[in-house]
This record gives sequence, structure tokens and C-alpha cells, in this order.
Amino acid sequence: PGWHKYAGAIALVGLTFLLRNLIIAPADQARVPNTLLFFIPLVLAVSLLGVRAGILALVLSTLVADPTLLSLNWGDAPVPRLLRLATFATVGVLIVWFACKRYAAEAGLRTALSSSDRQLAAIVASSDDAIISEALDRRITSWKRAAHRLFGYTAEEMIGHTTQRLIPADQAAQQADLQSHLSSGQYPLTYQATYLTKSGCRIDTSVTLSPVLSRTGQVIGISKIARDITAQQRIEDALCQSEAR
Repeated sequence: PGWHKYAGAIALVGLTFLLRNLIIAPADQARVPNTLLFFIPLVLAVSLLGVRAGILALVLSTLVADPTLLSLNWGDAPVPRLLRLATFATVGVLIVWFACKRYAAEAGLRTALSSSDRQLAAIVASSDDAIISEALDRRITSWKRAAHRLFGYTAEEMIGHTTQRLIPADQAAQQADLQSHLSSGQYPLTYQATYLTKSGCRIDTSVTLSPVLSRTGQVIGISKIARDITAQQRIEDALCQSEAR
């Protein structure tokens, strides 16, 4: 499946070989240092095509960097040219080694991030609190299962619509005021509010509003976490009435 990467490595080395022959006359190639040119296909192959393609580029580059040297016996080969080729091969191996380390670190980071994202998604999905995301125009963009249990509406019924159907008429002004505060950067906000369920029942909730920020730090949406405190509120009301008596 990665044959195209190997073909790319061969093409890079081949193009560099042709370029070298255009820049340096064949008669001068034995005395003019030209192995530096072959770091170009090596670095490009490692960076763009991967470590295996980089290894192939290193082997090919070592073979063609000084082709006249290969036709000589090792005992007759000039020491400076041998050292130059050995230096090129050594530096090339180090480049490939560092690339392996980098790719391994990136793979580990991706795995850790993926695992973290899955854990976060599982926590959000299993939360007993209703978690809702809204755009700045108050249209709902996400509706978790707990929101379905709390309000009775499914995600299909709510996504793309506003939360207006959840807000009692006597709470509309308060909700609009809170929305304007959040849009202006005053966050997070925690407050108590009464909402309507699909069946028409009123429920008391503790709500936390937080901004959803873009990469540039601009507010592009709102995250709303609602917890049902109806039972708690009834107990507190009963206690207040009992103390009043």
C-alpha cells in the first residue's frame, strides 16, 4: 500500500542526481564535494513520505552521491572521498533516527489525545446533568441523552431549534439578559431557572452557562449544563413554610 512513498523517494533521489549532473560537470564530480545536495531528497523523503521512504532515499543517495567511487577498489579509493561519503551516511542515519523518534512521539501524543477524547465523550454521555450546546443565535447544536431524560425532547426534536419552547413566559426576560451577559464575555454564570418539559411540567434547575471559544478566543457558542433541583427546591420550600408557622 505504501509503494507510492517508495516511488516518491526514488524520484527525489533521481531528480537530485540529474540536478547534480547539470550543476557539476561529470569530470569535476570526483573532486568537487557534492554529497550535500543529497541531503535534500533525504530530508524531504523523511518529512513527507515517512521513515521507510527516508531509509530508501538514504541508501540510494549513498550509492549515487559519488558513483565513480564505487568503481574503484577500496584500497585505491581516495581517503577524503571515503570520509565524505561516510560522513554523509552517518548524518543521514542520524536524520532518520531523529525522524523515528519524532514520529513515535507524535503517534504517542495522538493516542493519548484520542484516549482522552473518548474518556471525555464517555463522561459527557453518561452524565446525569443535561449538557446542551447553543450557537450565538440560541439555536441548539448538541443535545445529550441526559437532556432528553430531563426535558423529554429527543435530539432530533431540538437540534437546529432554539430553547424558546423550554422557557416559561415569565422567565423569557431573565434568559435574554443572561445570554447578553455571556456574549459580552461575562462568564461563567450559574443561576437557578425554571424550565418546561415536553409534558408541560415545570422543573427547577441549577444552570451553568459557559462560553464556547474559537481558536482565536472569540465566543462562538454557549455550553449549558442544567441539573434538576426540583425535589431539593420543594424540600427547601416545605422547610421555609414549616418555620414560618
